[in-house]
Amino acid sequence: MKPTSILTSSLLAVSVSAAAITNTIPPRQDSQQSLSSISAEHEYFKQASFNPQYDPRFASEPLPYAQQKATMQVLIQTCLSTLADLGIEAWLMHNTLLGWWWGQHNLPWTAEADLQIAAHSLSFLAAYYNMTMFFYKYPDVPEGRHFRLEINPHFASTTVSTANHVDARWIDLQTGLYIDLAAIRYERPSAPGAAPMLRDKSGFHYADTDIFPLWETTFEGVNAMIPHNFKRLLVDEFGVSALTDTRANR
Repeated sequence: MKPTSILTSSLLAVSVSAAAITNTIPPRQDSQQSLSSISAEHEYFKQASFNPQYDPRFASEPLPYAQQKATMQVLIQTCLSTLADLGIEAWLMHNTLLGWWWGQHNLPWTAEADLQIAAHSLSFLAAYYNMTMFFYKYPDVPEGRHFRLEINPHFASTTVSTANHVDARWIDLQTGLYIDLAAIRYERPSAPGAAPMLRDKSGFHYADTDIFPLWETTFEGVNAMIPHNFKRLLVDEFGVSALTDTRANR
């Protein structure tokens, strides 16, 4: 799969009437207060016991497969388009990037989607858009649906964490399906003249030239971005066979 540097589409399947934005943002100092008041061991974003791809606050059971797949497509479309409208560069990573490689769609067997953003973009979202609700109408749900951008109160922590490696979620409030957003930041150089390195809070490390400059492409019918050295990143994470083997090994 080759990326293109030309933006060619926008919310094709959603036919968005991106109606209202309800902003319920606390002041920045409140976010910092929340951060200091929650134990570092506390996992902020939970996963449903019946399926880890659902937020248990908004779902009690999984959707049927076809409905889940269609809902994930809209979730991805609305998330990517909203972040772009807010001026945030977000790019596909992990399984989502692998899905792009195989046809510019999410992998058919998963309801998981992962995006990365820069740490300064996360700080901007935390300051101005935390807990903001977005309302979209689209053909399958003509009455519309609400989505929420929610920032983890631990977002400012730079510590590698199994509990709080997800920095933000884009959540479908009706179904409980969500997209994880993780921030990457530059590490302190290991030695004078060392190549700049980036990492997230899951412990993944990247050369900055593997991420930047980003490629522009499409994913699930909308404009999207992918890392510059996407093929190397996929091979490092999944192995070379993941790019050629047409039989899924899950």
